[in-house]
Amino acid sequence: MTNEITFHNRTDIQPMSADRRAANLEALLSSLSIHTRAQIASTWKRYSVWCELTGIDVWTLDAVQAIGFFTAYPARPSTQRARLSHLRTVLGLHADTSGDTNLQFNVALLQRFKLPIGADSVMYAEPRQRREKRALRSDEVHSKLHREWNTPQLTARNQAVMSLLFYAGLRRSEVCKLQWSDINFDENTIAIKGAKKRAADHTDYVPLMPAARDKLLVWKAYSEGRKTVFTAVSKAGKLLADKPLSGEKIRLICGHEFMPHDARRTLGTRSIENGTPTNYTQKMLRHASPTMTLKYAEYVESKQLGDNIKLGY
Repeated sequence: MTNEITFHNRTDIQPMSADRRAANLEALLSSLSIHTRAQIASTWKRYSVWCELTGIDVWTLDAVQAIGFFTAYPARPSTQRARLSHLRTVLGLHADTSGDTNLQFNVALLQRFKLPIGADSVMYAEPRQRREKRALRSDEVHSKLHREWNTPQLTARNQAVMSLLFYAGLRRSEVCKLQWSDINFDENTIAIKGAKKRAADHTDYVPLMPAARDKLLVWKAYSEGRKTVFTAVSKAGKLLADKPLSGEKIRLICGHEFMPHDARRTLGTRSIENGTPTNYTQKMLRHASPTMTLKYAEYVESKQLGDNIKLGY
């Protein structure tokens, strides 16, 4: 018996069937996080609609066609970079699973294509005006957590969303993709899977604090039998499809007074200034370094600063 691998010349290889290509495509996509797959699907859907409107074949996607698409839908440079990555991924997966040499050639062109550096490119939208980053005061937090909406169902859902933002420090994307199976009410933990800068199969655990637990249990009573924690609710209070809310919907729930990420800043800032050890706060926010955690102590308003500084003279 030999350890050498023997290669055989196959002359009877048949083209891969459509079903087999679809199965391979699904297998490759399954290695990506749910959030990443949703983003890719969103970009491809927008691109497909553009192709349909302009009468262009989606599979003739090359650098020139990509420029046309990006010009038709201007966005921030970071968004366009993400879209380009999504287009490369879809085209590459189809090229790899189909063996189509034309697709493989176009994939190579897309890989070489680079977005313009200048901010004045027609592909780029005007920079949006961002609100000032801040940490909310205690009275503001309690006001947001007790806000009432049109129906008991909407109130229960939105208050539960707020509670996870303020008491668990979850990001918008993490709130969106949360499943009931990720929440352990017995051990009071939340499993965060495939979070920012984590592998798709990586899981972090954060404590389910009492204030968030209470709000979640109220909402859970309305959503029995659902897999996704936060789903759409009609104006009449009826739960709609068992699909995650969008990040934009989370932003709208927060309103105009603060950004969803401000809740995460609030948790970090108030935790540190109330004496929580930095490494505890770092663990809660899942930061790679304490330096990042300490940045959250910067969002202190001038009045609070004056009220709390203790001088010995």
